[in-house]
Amino acid sequence: MEDFSRRTTPRFNDAVFAVANSVPDSLIVFRGAACVYEAFDVTFKAHDLNQTVLRDHGTRRLLDTTEPFTRSILGIETKATDLAPWKTRMAGRHIIYLAELARVTIMGESIRFAADALRQNTGIPCVPAASTTLARDDADALRTLLDGMVGVLLEGELPARRDGTVGVLGYPFARREGDTEGDLAELARLVRGLGLEPLPIWLSGASWDLLGQIAAAGHLVALPDGAAAAHRLAAATGAPVLHAPLPVSLAQTEAWLRDLAAQTGTQAAAQAFLDSELARVVPRLDAYVRRHLLGRRAVVVASAAWLPGIVRCLTEDLGIEVASALCRSRRDAAEPDADAQDVARTFDPSEASIRHHLDRALASGGVDLLIGSSWECNVLHREHRAIAFLEFGFPQERSHFLAPTPHLGFAGVLTWAQRIYETLVAAGRLAR
Repeated sequence: MEDFSRRTTPRFNDAVFAVANSVPDSLIVFRGAACVYEAFDVTFKAHDLNQTVLRDHGTRRLLDTTEPFTRSILGIETKATDLAPWKTRMAGRHIIYLAELARVTIMGESIRFAADALRQNTGIPCVPAASTTLARDDADALRTLLDGMVGVLLEGELPARRDGTVGVLGYPFARREGDTEGDLAELARLVRGLGLEPLPIWLSGASWDLLGQIAAAGHLVALPDGAAAAHRLAAATGAPVLHAPLPVSLAQTEAWLRDLAAQTGTQAAAQAFLDSELARVVPRLDAYVRRHLLGRRAVVVASAAWLPGIVRCLTEDLGIEVASALCRSRRDAAEPDADAQDVARTFDPSEASIRHHLDRALASGGVDLLIGSSWECNVLHREHRAIAFLEFGFPQERSHFLAPTPHLGFAGVLTWAQRIYETLVAAGRLAR
């Protein structure tokens, strides 16, 4: 059956917003209609209560090219224009992202030329968010922008590499809330557990000046969406690159540490840290898993960076059977030519495909839990709304975190266990 129902994969511009939101001294200039502001208000502001793109000391960091002074800076406005507004907008900005956020653009146009003009006229580095594939999903945008940011670094003088330092590239910064803060703290804690110094993670909410410290990294860890950027940087600095997944499950986290330790010669420190962490975490998990979670069934919808680790965490650490796992990506990485209209596909989820997989899971043994973003929740049919729903991913409109709440590493496994338990209790699927 062909599927033309609403898709729930995040879009290219969603990641452009997220990247700019993560770099507080940045500016987004976009080619597109003014409705982009409305799209940001409807989705991103509800997702991130602490966003700074449209709320930064009263000065917005999101501008469109239809404004006269913007057109003048881009070199396409012939009449004289007062540039005073630009001087105000440029104050404190150290990098610009130029993006095509319109749904339709003219064939043959290139924002790379416009980015060059913008840099020449402002003196500020400009990264064009030019899609590298026709998929134009959020992962495509993240990879493009990370690679462009490394390119800006390489245009300047690079610092000497510092022994004992680690730079991590490719963390999919989602929002300025406690869940992201917790992930970043856990990644840094894992690096410190080996006796190494973590540099500001790409991306981590750090300013552009601080992010530039990654050029001095003695070692680089490339998360899935940071691989191209890491290799581009390594070609200039000579730093070795370790490819690693997001460490979500216990086994993934242990392998992440052991691989980094092997590369940096810190195996003894890694073993001591692992022994301490597992002795702390495993007994706490046991109380939840044996009594409440073992044998439950779940359907998971998550991004390509997060999905494998979440599935391993559920099955290996929490005793939960994953009946279906759907990847929020426009393309199937394993089968690039897979049929995107097949309702039974396991990528680019939609209203129809989610319904198909939930129905199949219900018929084959039931479903206790669905993990997905607000968009997956919003397309659920009435017969599926009795399933316990745990919100995760972009966007999250109902789940917000004031305190650091990691979903990565050893601490993250405890978070998953607690959130799933609380979700099942709230849905009436577990007794208190």
